[in-house]
Amino acid sequence: MQTVRYTSQKLIISGSIFELKTYSTRMRIDPLPQSKKRRPVIEGRSAKERREESSLYRSKQELRRLINANVGFHLKPDEAPYMPLFITFTFRENMTDLKQANYIFTKFIQRFNHSLFGMKKSILKYIVAIEFQKRGAVHYHAIFFNIPYRRGLKQLVSNLWGEGFVKVESIKKHISDVGNYLTKYMTKEQFDKRLVGKKCYFSSRNIFRSVLVEEQEKVTTIMHFVKPEQKVFERLIAATAYSPEYLYQKYNVNNPGFVRGALDLIAKGSYLNPKL
Repeated sequence: MQTVRYTSQKLIISGSIFELKTYSTRMRIDPLPQSKKRRPVIEGRSAKERREESSLYRSKQELRRLINANVGFHLKPDEAPYMPLFITFTFRENMTDLKQANYIFTKFIQRFNHSLFGMKKSILKYIVAIEFQKRGAVHYHAIFFNIPYRRGLKQLVSNLWGEGFVKVESIKKHISDVGNYLTKYMTKEQFDKRLVGKKCYFSSRNIFRSVLVEEQEKVTTIMHFVKPEQKVFERLIAATAYSPEYLYQKYNVNNPGFVRGALDLIAKGSYLNPKL
């Protein structure tokens, strides 16, 4: 008979950002059998509205964690980290067809990759968030993690894009939680109904992802080496129909070597859980 596993804590590792959830009651790790699953009854707004809002909120959380999992972890040949670049792309015309816009952007990525690395193989590592301007036009906010230094980069990007305006910015070094900073900047409208049922972001396949650690022993082992002064945020989250009350704590360990060690020795192979 299989033993059911429980935990009092869950840890989400997204690069240097560690998010620790300490629950008021033990949580079951193993999923319930399908026959025992029950959807909570939620009063008030329609179930459809709540599902839409919840889906967009989860996408925003995934985006934040995905960015943090990659900032500072892509290395040059000399093993120094690349400086991430933040680039905004707009269309000159009033492009409102998201499918067509995504096709045009994908073709740009292929040209950009070939121009930088001289090959068709996908080497560029990036995450792209989609937004709509007030006039309804699609525009993109992209963060690139491994662009090598090149003179006249902005002009190169502008020429290759050829569809409108581009803005190239480097990520400020003093920003500790880049994912949180960029997610707010990239998604000014918290819940854009035009993105319901559509992907609000996409990324290259060759990037790192957040890691979810649920086993209590592993969480305890990792957190033993995290210093109390590295905590940057703490909040008590009230119980909901989906989760008991828990203490949420965020740490910025700012130690790539320790992060790699934790992932290699304890949690290697896990991926971002969409139900976080």
